[in-house]
Amino acid sequence: MSTPKEKSTQALRWNIVDQTLSQGLNLSINIVLMWYLIDLDFGVVVVPMVVLGFFKVIQDLGYSNALIHHRDLDQSDLSSVFWFLIFLGFLFTAIMYLMAPVVSWWTENEYSGDAVRQLSPVIAVTSLYWISESLLIKRLQFKKIFMANLIAISVSGIIAIYLAAHGWAYHSLVIKALVHVVLVCAGYFILSGWWPSFKYDRGFVQKLGSYSFPLAIEQGLSELAKNFDSIIISRFLGSASVGLYDRAYKLVTYPVRQFSAGYSKVLFPILSDIQDERMRQSEIYLRLLEMVGFLVFPASISLFIFAEPLTFFILGSGWSGIIPMIKIFSILGLVMSMSAVGNSVFLATGETKLQMKITVFTRILLMVAILVSCLWFRKVEIVALVYTGVMCLSLFIEWNFLEKILHFNFEKIWNALKPSMMSSVLVAAIFYFTLKMWNEDVTRVVLLISLMLAYFVLYFVFLKLGNRVFFTRNVTLLKKFIQ
Repeated sequence: MSTPKEKSTQALRWNIVDQTLSQGLNLSINIVLMWYLIDLDFGVVVVPMVVLGFFKVIQDLGYSNALIHHRDLDQSDLSSVFWFLIFLGFLFTAIMYLMAPVVSWWTENEYSGDAVRQLSPVIAVTSLYWISESLLIKRLQFKKIFMANLIAISVSGIIAIYLAAHGWAYHSLVIKALVHVVLVCAGYFILSGWWPSFKYDRGFVQKLGSYSFPLAIEQGLSELAKNFDSIIISRFLGSASVGLYDRAYKLVTYPVRQFSAGYSKVLFPILSDIQDERMRQSEIYLRLLEMVGFLVFPASISLFIFAEPLTFFILGSGWSGIIPMIKIFSILGLVMSMSAVGNSVFLATGETKLQMKITVFTRILLMVAILVSCLWFRKVEIVALVYTGVMCLSLFIEWNFLEKILHFNFEKIWNALKPSMMSSVLVAAIFYFTLKMWNEDVTRVVLLISLMLAYFVLYFVFLKLGNRVFFTRNVTLLKKFIQ
């Protein structure tokens, strides 16, 4: 029988496999779709997808995370929450459907309103699998989650590419979302092996709400603030601008968010099991932060350096407008990956109200800054820069409170990140000036791949020479996951 440590390691391994393949497959699908669709097609669905994302975040009112955090659950408890979430799902589906005229008015595009109506059933279907997904996560059965996600992404992506190639324009993106959610729902239900019974305990639902409601508010505000930029850009700068901005943001941050979601899903139940042991939680947090920096620092900074040749090689000159934003968002991706580690700590320690207060402050600041920058400068690049700057500030605020919760100081955070950061910056400087002085066309596939491989090889060489203990510790941990 596997020990808790072995189960946690296996779960993290499968979750990393899931997130790595999922993000790779999704990224590939999105790139192919960009070959057939234009910025206006993506611009049409940006705001509808924002509306959908907001409702998907708040529709369970934080109950899915509350179920993972709660230690003792029976069939009555699970069924009670299931029926409550079904009610909320259909309620929010109706609300989203009725918002179509508002979206058409805001974007000055009737197709965006149509997309809202077409996407609204996603909310109802999503409400069906919240419990199944929570149980799979709670049991650390990430292999099953991987199987369901892989099938859903593959099938929905193939269908979307086929439709886009045959002139379905933005409708291909809508159908992709609908097919994906149906397949995920079916997969989670079948693989979890759980089915609801006709029981409803109102008292348990209310009791669990004391934990979940603050979390739902925090997540809802975070989702709204995260997409506030797209909402404002769509209104004042038009569908083409928001299409470029949205593509740059998602191409860069989607892999990071998927990767972050991977270790966050595993870290949350692990920390919840030791929620009364602050020293162990602190050690786990700093160890994971160190490993995230070890992997994400070189990836983010290399993207900044090679943004231009990568864009021309993969997407072509028609998408050259996203290059400045890809560079800016490469830094944002780094910040997001580190912030995700801290989010699991807030959840596991029960500090959801504190997290909500931090989120309210930082997200309101973010929305004001985005609105001012959009109205004053009217350039999407400036909006991207402001977004990244405020999120950097938000990360330092989160660290300040995590120090108090886990009883460590900022010096330990710096020590966990310094080796990776210094090596990445040093190698980036070498390649930056090399590319500036070199007249060769680096968009050629062999040369571009060779340069990027050389970047990572040099990074690991510098890191090993500069801090052998740090390098060996992280490589050893990664080998365990791979094995």
